[in-house]
Amino acid sequence: MDVPEDPAPPPSGHTTGPRPNWYIALPASKLAREPVAVRVGGEDLTLARDAGGAPVVAGGGRHLAEHGHYIWVWLGEGAPQATPRDAEPLARAGYAFEQRTIRVRANWRLVLENSLDFSHSAFVHPYTQPTWLIHKLGGSNVMTATYRPTSGGLAVEGRLGRFRAYEHAFDLPDRLRLVILPGTPFAVDLVVHHVPEDAHTTRMEVLMGRRAWPFEARGPVFKPGDMLIHRQDVAIVEAQQAALDAGPAPREFHCAADAYTLLMRRVLDAAERDGWAPPDVGARSVAMRV
Repeated sequence: MDVPEDPAPPPSGHTTGPRPNWYIALPASKLAREPVAVRVGGEDLTLARDAGGAPVVAGGGRHLAEHGHYIWVWLGEGAPQATPRDAEPLARAGYAFEQRTIRVRANWRLVLENSLDFSHSAFVHPYTQPTWLIHKLGGSNVMTATYRPTSGGLAVEGRLGRFRAYEHAFDLPDRLRLVILPGTPFAVDLVVHHVPEDAHTTRMEVLMGRRAWPFEARGPVFKPGDMLIHRQDVAIVEAQQAALDAGPAPREFHCAADAYTLLMRRVLDAAERDGWAPPDVGARSVAMRV
């Protein structure tokens, strides 16, 4: 995929996700016998558990599944085509896991793009990202990001020289996985689903795995609230959505570091039209200063 030379408008930001697909309704630990109201894809649903403990939708109409410590809802006609995807971090031995729910007043596609953009760390995340500290001390590094389309979306590997700094993957319809320091004992493994509650609200369902302390429970443990790093992301994306809503639509000017974000736009556009089929192309690399 080539980086456009001409300015282009950002995504309109008024979609609620490609269908048919599974979307997360809420963490499984948050659904007891008492009904819980949720919104997914612009639909308001009331969920509860039946006498046997299975999740159900009040009044029927949607298929549910409990899988991987989440309750999922099938947004599509007829029976689901498959089961929800496994969360790979949960297969890591010796890891502890936590879940968080973070709401953002912005369209899910804008939130997804922010989550995929590794190069923004140096200016969006003061005191929460090592790359910001590097810049603060007067230095920077050139990272090589190698990206390729996949059957589910795209995959990215970031290297500082020969050192693998991170691995990123997007899988339809709304899932990002980020592994920081892959292949080391200190790897942090995150899976984030960017659930479109409606056209202007996104619910980020975060599952984070890290090396467990001795005698620490494996979990996952649900933790209410967010962290400073999350609040920094929320602030910049909500400002972007406000600018789009105020109009007229701003123009974008792209650089090499935007290449795989623009590829994700192509994936999502194709999925919302008639389905994504990856092109028969090899991996490509871009250099970006972080």
